[in-house]
Amino acid sequence: MKVLWIVLGVIGFLCLICAGGGYYIYSQAKGFSDEAGGFADSSFKAISANWNAQELISRGDPQFLGASSTKDIEMICQAASESLGPLKSLTSSINGLNYRNGVKEADWHGTGIFLKAQSPIEMKVVNSGNGWKILYFNLPSAEVEKRFKELKDGATATEPPAAISSNGAPDTAGSATGG
Repeated sequence: MKVLWIVLGVIGFLCLICAGGGYYIYSQAKGFSDEAGGFADSSFKAISANWNAQELISRGDPQFLGASSTKDIEMICQAASESLGPLKSLTSSINGLNYRNGVKEADWHGTGIFLKAQSPIEMKVVNSGNGWKILYFNLPSAEVEKRFKELKDGATATEPPAAISSNGAPDTAGSATGG
């Protein structure tokens, strides 16, 4: 009978250890998700309040800024301003988390209700140890894409593409991306 109590005690202790480890992992992921979501929400609200390109540029990761020219970012913000207007309300969520080689990444998706229309929003935010930055930004709205194309067609033929994906190919017209 003594052996049974020892075995049950060891099993109970292992269950407590597993539960503690599971709670630790959950709390770390929850904190990571809350941090990324808070940064993405506040960044998008600041950018879309008046579609200020400098707000997007100041929050951009160097990879994002290297792949998207300032002119393209300004045109995307102008197209959004003219097509959507300022943000009225936002619902959002983190749909994916990744941590590797000391870099945290989160996929953020939202739906914005703007003065003139509603639009989905996509961002990827990263933290390489020096704060959260925007790695990818996209407004998959037909109105924004149409207005961006009109603005782009009015630009000189020597302008770089609107956004470059990580493989060097042009990305969709309504996005600015670094990866």
